[in-house]
Amino acid sequence: MSSVVIVVASLVTAPLPPSYTRRLIFSDRHVVFDPLLDAPKMTIVSQEEKEEWIAEGEAEKPVLPCWKKALNWMCGVEGMQDEREPVFTEEEAEELVELKAKEMSIEEDPKQRIVVNVAASIALLITIFFWAFFA
Repeated sequence: MSSVVIVVASLVTAPLPPSYTRRLIFSDRHVVFDPLLDAPKMTIVSQEEKEEWIAEGEAEKPVLPCWKKALNWMCGVEGMQDEREPVFTEEEAEELVELKAKEMSIEEDPKQRIVVNVAASIALLITIFFWAFFA
């Protein structure tokens, strides 16, 4: 029964756009990250233009039946219904760039590193104790 639901849900929903599946499949595992293709596109506009863009999108958005909304939600595509490219104000674009830089960074706070290492060591010691005690 689960297989039938999975197959039907997959056939009814639209496929993901290629921009979401780039470097996701096994054959693309060695493709190098390209900021022009993989990073979000940012169209910078004024606040008034953004409000107009949002109003146009609300007017153009088709009304979906409840079952279709639920199906899109289950498949994870409810946020991809707007085919238009998103627009940002100058402040939003700066915040997004800073957030992306922070997400991509591998810097680690020394205090947090010590706490995590100590917690992992304690968990390992407890596991070894239980393994030896009950063996």
